[in-house]
Amino acid sequence: MRPSPLLAPSCALALALAVTGCGREDGTAAAVPCAAPSAESRPELLHQDGVRITGDDCDAGASRSAAYTVENSGSVAMTYTITFTIRTDSGEVWSTVDQTVPSVAPGAAVRRTVTSEDPKASRIRIEKVRAVPADQARAAGGACPSTGWRIDAGEPEAAMGLRALALTLVNCSQEVRSVSGYPRLQLLDAARDPVAGVRILDGTNEISTGLRGADVRPGTLRLAPGEAAAATVAWRNTTDAGPPAVNAPYLVVRVTADSPGVVFTPELDLGTTGRVGVSPWFRKADPER
Repeated sequence: MRPSPLLAPSCALALALAVTGCGREDGTAAAVPCAAPSAESRPELLHQDGVRITGDDCDAGASRSAAYTVENSGSVAMTYTITFTIRTDSGEVWSTVDQTVPSVAPGAAVRRTVTSEDPKASRIRIEKVRAVPADQARAAGGACPSTGWRIDAGEPEAAMGLRALALTLVNCSQEVRSVSGYPRLQLLDAARDPVAGVRILDGTNEISTGLRGADVRPGTLRLAPGEAAAATVAWRNTTDAGPPAVNAPYLVVRVTADSPGVVFTPELDLGTTGRVGVSPWFRKADPER
């Protein structure tokens, strides 16, 4: 059976947004003066999970801007991805933009500015914050990890309650390497604690048929330098009466049970289904570096 794509390509709204970084990591003030941020009925729009809006209209050349600080109060370096909402005068969310602040050291406070050129923008606020240990953050490019493997994930595709996430495993080393069986998955909640009560299924046919990798038998792949394997993660967000719905923002992917994990943020909305399926690794046709 030839697998078919889950979804047809969707159209994305083109947004005139510019995201810039400014300020310094030593905690000194940004060079551009800012107005104090206006009050919000929802405090989390201004401050959540170590990220705080510290000023509005900090860039005279932009339609709207906001200065913000990322403060790491933990004990390990963290990489933060912040989703900002661009809001109109009435408070309506007009668009969103993500900004990543990598490798914030323990105890450090990093200052940045996010700007929007959209003429409908009135103010910029925080929608959500996701933070992962810097040594477990995705590394789409740059130096090859010490494991010799580079793991990446796409954006979840959604249709009629079905979700599918494509994983890619690239041999970025200089030697032939082997990978066997299934990706090892772990789900984490918003506090980055393991999610209990969710079954990880070998294969995706119990979730849906016809997904990529659904008919692949688990085995061993030998990958030359630059060659890649792929896998599909699938779940449904069906919600029935009974236990509360499960949402797992973070997904840890490992090549083997004892190998270092890479943490992604696909926002798994499992409803009350209590299960996630993953296909075996299968050979990806196009070589990658």
